[in-house]
Amino acid sequence: MEFPYSFRRSQKDVVDAMTEAVHGRHIVLEAGTGIGKTVCALYAAGAEALAGDKSVLYLVRTNSQQRQVILEARKLGLKTAALQGRHNLCPLLHTDGEFRNATSEELSKACQDRKARTLRGEEGCRYYHKLTFGESEGLRQWALQETPTAEEVRTRCGTAGVCPYEFTKSLLPRVKVVTAPYIYFFDPRLRHALLRWMAVPLEDIVLIVDEAHNLPDYARMLGSARMSLFALRNAMIETEEFGDPEVSDGVSITDVIDLAKNVLVDLAEEYVRDEDGLLPPSALEEALMSAFGTTSTRVKRMAQNMIVQGEIVREQKVMAGRIPRSYIGALGSFLLFWFNEEGWEYVRLVTGGDNPALECSCLDPSEVTKAVNDCWASIHMSGTLTPLEEYRDSIGLPPETLLRRFPSPFPPENRLVLVAEGLTTKYEVLTADPSAIARLKDELLRILLAVERNTAVFFPSHDLMRQFLDIRGELQRPLYVEEQNMEQSDLMELVERFRADNAVLFSVFGGRISEGMDFPAEDLELAVLVGVPYPKPTAKLKSIVNFYDAKFQRGWEYAVEAPTRRKLMQAIGRLIRSETDRGVAVVLDARARRFRDSLPDMKTKIEFINDIASFFAETKDELTRSGQPAARTRATSGST
Repeated sequence: MEFPYSFRRSQKDVVDAMTEAVHGRHIVLEAGTGIGKTVCALYAAGAEALAGDKSVLYLVRTNSQQRQVILEARKLGLKTAALQGRHNLCPLLHTDGEFRNATSEELSKACQDRKARTLRGEEGCRYYHKLTFGESEGLRQWALQETPTAEEVRTRCGTAGVCPYEFTKSLLPRVKVVTAPYIYFFDPRLRHALLRWMAVPLEDIVLIVDEAHNLPDYARMLGSARMSLFALRNAMIETEEFGDPEVSDGVSITDVIDLAKNVLVDLAEEYVRDEDGLLPPSALEEALMSAFGTTSTRVKRMAQNMIVQGEIVREQKVMAGRIPRSYIGALGSFLLFWFNEEGWEYVRLVTGGDNPALECSCLDPSEVTKAVNDCWASIHMSGTLTPLEEYRDSIGLPPETLLRRFPSPFPPENRLVLVAEGLTTKYEVLTADPSAIARLKDELLRILLAVERNTAVFFPSHDLMRQFLDIRGELQRPLYVEEQNMEQSDLMELVERFRADNAVLFSVFGGRISEGMDFPAEDLELAVLVGVPYPKPTAKLKSIVNFYDAKFQRGWEYAVEAPTRRKLMQAIGRLIRSETDRGVAVVLDARARRFRDSLPDMKTKIEFINDIASFFAETKDELTRSGQPAARTRATSGST
């Protein structure tokens, strides 16, 4: 297998480091955009897999990142399959509206039932029938030869009338590389299924984790459980349709739901401060035991009986062709989780707002990621992983894990980073001084009026962003806003409109725009960061700080500064995606100076409009000298 490109600056060193790791070790690697981490990882891991009869599992945070994996695998000649969830690949979702809002678990249960009926010769799934009983080998040969993207598989299978999801599963034992979303590895149930489909044991997997800076928070989320007031109300509605059996002597499901609702509301009123509150570990269990005059063992048995009732509800819904969802079963599972997870790695919380909830929150990502250590080797890579030790320790990699950082291959003079003196988005300041928001708003508007180039503005939260929307009328150019929980198709349409305009785009740190999208050349030339994305001082955050203090004696550094640094660097990283890109980042928060070690080109200023104008004037002069055309002409004033 040959490397398909001429090596760029540092690229050979990256390949060598990865090659050292895949011989049975682990590596945590930070390398900037432009080095080509994807092709380097595939080359090193693919060579190890071919030589040692191993398989490569390339994990991505989002489905859109799979496309690059497939394109690079083609150039390397590696047989590769892109696995996505049923939400993307199941054709029934596009023909049966009942299933569009189903969870992955609910879709799996419905799919299993339809496949079983199909195999019994009953009416089940016509797409699975065509795959199972039709002639599909020609389609498989096409996929194995062409290494198609998931979108290409979906289109080709749609034409053939077969199920893209089941078809992709059938490819997995016949390829060397599988690329899949994180959940297929870090959810134990899905991991066991995936390894069975691949026909490979865990110890023969070379694991690649792309955009690995997302993994600690993702693992905490996956290892936590939540029950909201909304879900409890739906569980009560479910009893009206499917019955209200007793789960203990004289105690019905509605009795448990009513008590849980009352306890939730009372705990929220007593403990929530701002967003959430820390609960005594036994608060819920003691309330149930006291109300029903029973023991801890019997309370757990009540939860188990609710899980059984939930299964009955799901089966009845499957038979009726409905989503196999049970809020009663979910409540039983939550209660068991809440009662059983008693280690110091978990904390009990209550959240407030319109839909208060109880949450058993995982503090330790390594509780979820421990299976990584059973792989033959692993590569964890991102453009923003510093401090590498924090990532290694957080997900539980061994002390001998290789830690490597590689500089950006792009000229440093292509980027200007400015930090405003005298401004801050510090939570305590914004809540105590109403004029602080006004000062930030005035400075942002001054920049946007003076610098008429495609500009992205990043905020620490949607709540703060909404307080700046009233500048729209003064902008004199289009303003596009990334709304919370925006559909992916709507977001992509909004981004494309922004690219085509001399416009402003509002987004948030850690969102899909700030971490997952490229804006080459003049698509984005100015990034304004309204603040440093320090997390709010919630009870949950304080618990994580305390946990890391106890485990590593580095609580603030690991729980607060590390994720803040990564979000900051990700947002600034949108500017420079190629050797010819140039751009300016302005941070409206003096606290950014804390991260000077990651931003050595940072300049602290009180007045910086002239600096921005001079930077873009130099860009124009360089283009003129090199004979390159300026694609769009934009005005940039030199004063305010």
